[in-house]
Order: sequence, then C-alpha cells, then structure tokens
Amino acid sequence: MFFIDESGSIPKYFDNRYKHRYFVISFVHTLKPNKLENTYKRAINKLKLKFPEYFLRAANPNEIKGSEIPPFMKLYIMEKLFSATDIKIGQMVIDNWKIDQRFRDVPGRSFNYLIKIIMSQFPLHKDDKENLILNIDNRNTKLVGLTELEGYLYNELVLDQKIVDAVRVNYLESKFNRNIQIADLFAHIIYQRFRYKTIGFPDYHRIKDYPVDIIHPYTCEYLYNYLKQRLVIDFIFPPKKELIQEAASSIEL
Repeated sequence: MFFIDESGSIPKYFDNRYKHRYFVISFVHTLKPNKLENTYKRAINKLKLKFPEYFLRAANPNEIKGSEIPPFMKLYIMEKLFSATDIKIGQMVIDNWKIDQRFRDVPGRSFNYLIKIIMSQFPLHKDDKENLILNIDNRNTKLVGLTELEGYLYNELVLDQKIVDAVRVNYLESKFNRNIQIADLFAHIIYQRFRYKTIGFPDYHRIKDYPVDIIHPYTCEYLYNYLKQRLVIDFIFPPKKELIQEAASSIEL
C-alpha cells in the first residue's frame, strides 16, 4: 500500500525563478498502515507535550504540514518511524526547467505518467502485485486528468506490463489521514533539499531577514541524507541524456 503526496508545482509556463524549479512527489510504502499511523501519532503527541506553545500557534494542530515542522521535529519523527515501521520511500523529482511544454499543458496527466514510472520500478511486495493500492491527497484531484489515474494504471501496469493483477486509487483528505501527512512530511524534506542545495554558507549578520531553513541550508541536506536510509527509488525527471543512452546501448537487438 502506498501513500502519496507532493511539494511544489508544475508551472503552466516556463518560470526561471529558482523557487519554482522543482516539483517533488513522495511515495511512502507500507504493509502495516495502522502501525505506521499509530507510530506517527505517538511521535506527534510527545512533541505536543514537550513543545505545547509551538502547536498552539499552528494553523491546524490536528494536521501539521511538513512546511510547518521545524527541522529537529522532522528528525525526531523520522527516527521514530524508521525504528518502528517497515516503510520504504520513493521519490520523483521533476526539474521544471528541463521538461517539455507538453508536460505543462495538462499537469494532471503528466502526474499520472510520473506515478506510473515509479510504480513500474518500485520493488513491490507480493501483496502489492495482487492488489496495488495508492492513496493520494484529495487536493490533487483539482488537477485536470488526475481522476483518470486508476484507469491509466490499469492499462499500463495490469494489461500492458503485467506487473500487478489489480489496482485501486483512493483520494483521501490529509487532515483525516496521518499516513498522507507522513507522505507530505517526506515530500517537503525532499523538496527543501533540492530547493536550497545551491545556497552558499549562511550570512549570520542577516539572520533576522531569512527563514531558518535558508539560513541553515545544510540542515536540509542532513535531513535528506537521514531519509535516504529508507529511499529505494530515486528518480529525477527528465533523466540525464547519458542515462538514456546507457539504457539504449544495453538493449540487445
């Protein structure tokens, strides 16, 4: 079973501002969704007891967004999840500066295509092969074409590639589903790593002028490196030309 969320966006037109360069989709796989949910719930409750003032200031204390969680809390949550659950993580990072305009025209269908790439390569358990279940944040249904995902994946993964026997796509409200919130947390960690990776050493004389994650860009790298211990699929789109050429040269004619 997968829980899927994203961070960033695919702009309708080319945008050369670096903050709009990347779009990230995170995939959280588990065979024990209830244990994953309960572990996350316990971690959040402990943080609420230790830092009540922070959660009182949150926009919605029942749904803490990945963008709202300080780095040390992100690390604490990951430590608990990685030590107590079976989760595996996949990432799809889209470089908006390098994609064709056709990927921007109908972003929902592009999203479907990118999901298919990860599902085709993810090391699926036999339970997934019998019935692949994808749970996606409901807000993504606003994208034109996204509601076609189940039929599209059935054609691709069941009929064409014969990777799975059945596929089901559920659209869930993140405020009611903690496992979607976990996918949001990982999406934000991955997004920050790519968003801030080119920022130089921080100027501490101007610390009051910037958000903390910009002032400490290496924090993003540290969290991402910690996440990588459960990262089983790391896909950058579009792939580098040399990777495409290498793949093509390996095909036996």
